[in-house]
Amino acid sequence: MKAFIGHGFNPTDSILVDRIKKFIETLGIECVTGQSARSKSIDNKIIQRISECDIFVGIFTKEKMIINKYLFFPKSYTTSNWVIQESGFAIGKKIEKKMELIFLVEKGISKFPELQGQLEIIYFKRNNIEDVQQKLSEMLSEIKKQNSFISQSITPESTVSSEIQEEEKQKIRDEKIVKKENTDSTIDKIYKALFEDKNYEKAQEICENEIIEEKISLKAFILRYSYKVGDKSAYNKLLDLVNKNTDNPDAIFQLALLYKSMNEYIKAKDRFIEAKELYKTDSSKLDNVLDCYYNAGLCIVYDDKYINALQFLTNALDEFPSPIYKAKILGYLAKFAKQREDYEKFYTYAESSLDIDPSDSDLRFDLAYIYSLHNYNKISLLHYKILTNTIKSPDGLNNLGVQYENTGLPSKSIECYIEAGKLKSTLALANISNRYIASGFIENAEEQIFNANNMAKEGIEIHGNIGEAKNKITTTLENENKKEKQILLEAKREKEFRVKYGKAYNTTEEIQIEEFCSKWKTSWGDVTLIYDSEKQSFTTKMTIKIQDPLMTAMLKKDTPNAEYFKIRVLEIYGNLTHMCGKYHITVKERGDYSHSTLSDVYIADGLLVINPDYNTIECMEKTKNEDYSFTKWEKTNV
Repeated sequence: MKAFIGHGFNPTDSILVDRIKKFIETLGIECVTGQSARSKSIDNKIIQRISECDIFVGIFTKEKMIINKYLFFPKSYTTSNWVIQESGFAIGKKIEKKMELIFLVEKGISKFPELQGQLEIIYFKRNNIEDVQQKLSEMLSEIKKQNSFISQSITPESTVSSEIQEEEKQKIRDEKIVKKENTDSTIDKIYKALFEDKNYEKAQEICENEIIEEKISLKAFILRYSYKVGDKSAYNKLLDLVNKNTDNPDAIFQLALLYKSMNEYIKAKDRFIEAKELYKTDSSKLDNVLDCYYNAGLCIVYDDKYINALQFLTNALDEFPSPIYKAKILGYLAKFAKQREDYEKFYTYAESSLDIDPSDSDLRFDLAYIYSLHNYNKISLLHYKILTNTIKSPDGLNNLGVQYENTGLPSKSIECYIEAGKLKSTLALANISNRYIASGFIENAEEQIFNANNMAKEGIEIHGNIGEAKNKITTTLENENKKEKQILLEAKREKEFRVKYGKAYNTTEEIQIEEFCSKWKTSWGDVTLIYDSEKQSFTTKMTIKIQDPLMTAMLKKDTPNAEYFKIRVLEIYGNLTHMCGKYHITVKERGDYSHSTLSDVYIADGLLVINPDYNTIECMEKTKNEDYSFTKWEKTNV
C-alpha cells in the first residue's frame, strides 16, 4: 500500500513533515512525495505519482500571516497553494479509482479551502503532534484492515460551516472590552509588540503607561497572551494580579482561559465559575455569565465528564429569563453532544434551540449537515430550505442541492447548484459538472434549447421536439413541486415531533410510574407495560390471537362456519428520560393452524412522548427502510 504525502516547502515545516512521513512508514505503508515547487502548477510527474498511490495525505501548514490591524482579532495564516492544487487533483482521482484522502490542517489557517467533500480532516497544533499520530494510526489501520478500498462517490456537501471557533469568539469578546477606551494607535502598538515582534515586555509596558480605564482587564488579557508567546513568568504575574483583584471577573476569566489552554481543566472550571458569580452581580453582564457557563461546561467535557457537563448547563436554563439565552444554552448543549458524537441528544438540543431562536444559521447548518450524514434526508432538506430562505449561503444552497438529489428531485438540485455557482461556490460548480458527465450531457439542457431557438432568427425551422423538451422541463418541475410539498409536509411533522420530544426531554417533571404501567391500545393490539426501576427500562411481550378476514372469507366458501386466526407476538422494550423515551418494537406472526415458525412482520425504532394527562402517548417510529410513521397509544380501562 502506498501513500502520497502532499506538503509545502517552507524550511520550518521539514521536521514536522518528516516526522509524519516516518510515522506512516512504521505502519507498513510506503510513502512518496513531490519535489520542491519550481512552477506555479503541479507538473505531470507529480500527477503520475499521485495516480499511482492508494492514499493521499495532505499536510496543510501555516505559511504567511494575515495582518489585521485590530489587536484582539485572532491571528490567521494562508497555506500552501501547492498542496491545495495537489489535493484538488487527488479529489478528482477519488472519482476514478479507489483512493482514500486524509487532510492534516494546522490550526490558525484562515478559511481552509473547501476542497473537501465528506473527507477525513485532522486539525492539529504543531506542539502536540502526538494526537495526530494517534488519529492517523486509527484511520490507516482501518484502511489496511479492509484489504481493498470501497469505491465511494464524493458526497459533494461542504463540511465547513461559518462556525467561529470558541477561542476566536473569546478574542473578539476581549476586543470589545478595550476597544472603546483605546485609540487605534495604542491597539496597533500593542498588537505589533505582542504578535509580530513577540516582545511581551514592551506590550506590558505600553499597557502600564498608556491605558487608563479598566487597566486590570486589559493587563490580564496581555499577560495571558504573553504566556502563550513565551513569557513563562506571565503565569505568576497573572495569578498575582487576580489575587490582588479578587473582585475583577475579567482578570479571573483570563486566568481561567490560561488554565484551559494548559489543559488544567479542573482549575479552569473553578475559575470560570468564580468569574460567573461576580459577573452575575451586574445585570448588564449576562453575556459574560453565559460565556463562563459555556467555558466551564467545556472544561467538564474535556475532563471526560460529558454527562456532568450536560447536567451543569441544563441547570443553567432556569437562571436566564430571556428565551434567547435559553436558546444559546441549548445550542451549547448541542455543541457538546456533537463533539461527543451523541447525535440523538444533538438533534434534541439543536431542534429545541432553533425552535426558540430560528435565526442561529450556524447551528441550523450543522443540524442539517449532521441529519444528512445519518440519512435523515427529508428533515435535512427542510433545515437547508429554511437556511437558504433566510440568508444567501453558497454552502447552504449547495447542500440543499445535495438533499434534493437524495430525495429524488434532480431538477431542483441543479437549480440550487447553479444558484450556488453564481455565488462563487466552486464546489457547486463541480457538482454540476459531475451531474452532467454522469448523465451523459455535456452541456446544460436549457442552453441547448436556448441555442436551438436562436436559430429561428436564421430562418431555420425549429423541430417540434424542442418544444416537447421545453414542456418536459416544465412538467418535471411541476411534478417535483408537488413532491417537494409532500416531503416538506412530512419533514415538518417530524420536526414538530422532535421539538415536542425535546421539551419532554428537558422538563424537570418526573414520570409517574403507576400511570405509565397501564394497559395501552396500540395499532398492533393492546399491551400492558412493565417498568424495571433499577434498569429504568420498560418491556412488554404479548401474544394476541386475531382473525384474518381475507383467509376466513376464503374458507367460508367451502365451510360456512370456518374462521381463520393469526397468532401475533408483539414485543416492545425501551427506556425513559423524564417524560419521553426510546424503544424498539418487533411484531411477528404465523397462521393459527400453521406449524411454521413466527415471521417478522414489522421492526422499528421509536421515540415516545408521554402527554401530561397520561391518557395518550405520542410515538414516532422508523423502520429499517427509513420510513417514518406517527402513532398514538391510548390508555384503555378494559
